[in-house]
Amino acid sequence: MSMPQGLPADITYLKSTKPKGDSAVLFTSVPCEILQSSHGEIQLKILMLSQSDYAATLQEMIYAIDGVSRVKVRPAMPAVVVYFKQGVLSESDFKEVLLSLVQQAANLRWARAMTAILLPGYRAITLSPYEFTKILQISQWMQRPAAAVTQLLEEVENPLKQLVNQVVSDAVVDDLYRAYDRVTLLWPQLSQADPAPPYSKTGLKAGSETLQEGDRKTTALRHPLLATTGFEGGIAGLLDVVGEVTNSALLVLLALTTIHQVGECYGYCPSSDLEQQFAWSILKVAVAGDAGDRQGAIADLHQLQRFLYRQTLDDRVDDTLTEGVEKKLVEVVLERAVRRMAATAAEDWIPVVGTVINIRLNLHFLSTVLIAAYREFQLRWLLDHQRLTV
Repeated sequence: MSMPQGLPADITYLKSTKPKGDSAVLFTSVPCEILQSSHGEIQLKILMLSQSDYAATLQEMIYAIDGVSRVKVRPAMPAVVVYFKQGVLSESDFKEVLLSLVQQAANLRWARAMTAILLPGYRAITLSPYEFTKILQISQWMQRPAAAVTQLLEEVENPLKQLVNQVVSDAVVDDLYRAYDRVTLLWPQLSQADPAPPYSKTGLKAGSETLQEGDRKTTALRHPLLATTGFEGGIAGLLDVVGEVTNSALLVLLALTTIHQVGECYGYCPSSDLEQQFAWSILKVAVAGDAGDRQGAIADLHQLQRFLYRQTLDDRVDDTLTEGVEKKLVEVVLERAVRRMAATAAEDWIPVVGTVINIRLNLHFLSTVLIAAYREFQLRWLLDHQRLTV
């Protein structure tokens, strides 16, 4: 099946793909035999118990079952003996649960090993098969080359260079600062998310209980957002809130609101300077001009993400690190966004106050931003919900 250029399969076809359950098999089937079953005791023979990491994983998972009183692992046999409270668990149901855990432990062991390879610096705690497929896709997205800006960037004539310098002036940056502050202040007017419970200090809310739910919401959001009418509607909504701004600032604002709308699908909103900086950092990845820029932007973003993860665990924010987005970051993002559009559209793209030219090009730009937000908020959800740690 051919894929639309630039769109990941799980965004485009998520609605027609039934997510696999937590019992789906990632690893090859694990041979297992019930050796003994008596009152409150079950003994299983599992050849894989000779591998210490698998034995530790299985023991940890069995101990987590309510009603289990003791677990003995005997690697030499190799077997595991499980003692359980009969008043809490029926023997037949417990056997079924144990046999499922034998397979799930192999899945998790394999997923943990692969996660360390796919996402250096991250460690899996517990992952469903669906969540592991997202880690694979996040890793693939991280390894992509930067979105093409063509070699014209180096060969462009002076008029275009002057145009870029003029667009990224201090006045435009200050204008963008003020407009973005107003966007985040009046976020409920622009948000497409359903009403939600109050946010914590770190911006996390009770929203997407599963990663599948967040992905489903993002997929539903994408279609109206990237349709021409939705694009024009988003612009109209922004202009109602911020008033007249330059075309370049308007497109960057629309990209930032796109990032925040994706974030809301996973339970985040622009409730603090750190959340706004997270959005700027995602945008910096999306507009990177080459592989070096992109990998550097991803590294900076993940450093901020680790800090946000620690804040989520502590449920407090260090005020010394929330003094706002550095002006240099804003200037870099805005300049790269303008250069990218200018280099692609050349003479067709002209910054006009209060007007958006070349909607098709701008939709491609927003599509790149949406995918970057999609992947990074997936990763952040996995961290904050204790599927991963750093």
